[in-house]
Amino acid sequence: MVIFIFGGAGSGKSLLLDFLKKRYNACIIEADKTAHELYEPGNTGYTAVRNLLGSQILNEDKTLDRKKMAEILYKDAVLIKKINSVIHPMVWKSINNKIDNIKNMNTQNTQQLIVVEAALIPKDRKELEGMFDEYWFLYADEKVRRKRLKESRGYTDDMIDNIISKQPETKDYIRLCDVLIENNSAYSELEEKIEGLL
Repeated sequence: MVIFIFGGAGSGKSLLLDFLKKRYNACIIEADKTAHELYEPGNTGYTAVRNLLGSQILNEDKTLDRKKMAEILYKDAVLIKKINSVIHPMVWKSINNKIDNIKNMNTQNTQQLIVVEAALIPKDRKELEGMFDEYWFLYADEKVRRKRLKESRGYTDDMIDNIISKQPETKDYIRLCDVLIENNSAYSELEEKIEGLL
């Protein structure tokens, strides 16, 4: 079974992934980590970003300076869209390859839980045709998410505002999901909900 889990920053995705890995031995694929792999020198994402943003975003060792990249993109919404339109298809292709590799390594044909996590989502499911068996949206009220982001990551209100403004609206997440999991309370309640689903 392949599940796509998504939700906004502070919704509890990291805790959910840890639980699924420990309890169900799930293979976890994180979209952010996949994107970072693509940004390594010699990879397609690296070349695409360097071509769009120029050598100003390179460190002395020719790796991407993600801080400089973030500073440039923070100021330019049009450029963010350009980068995303190039990088996102690469990320989904790489994730699809990882899913296939995990399935191919499962020579005993045992039931394997594969979980893909991402904060950003495509406009519709057509872009992900056939990749996932279920789409789970982990939802938490904005007030709860803000509190978690301040406590766990030390984010300021301005940082949180910036993050939330760049993420999809709740209605967009709901439109894509098969299963909506509310996560406004204790971690133990989240575990119970997940056990009920699996």
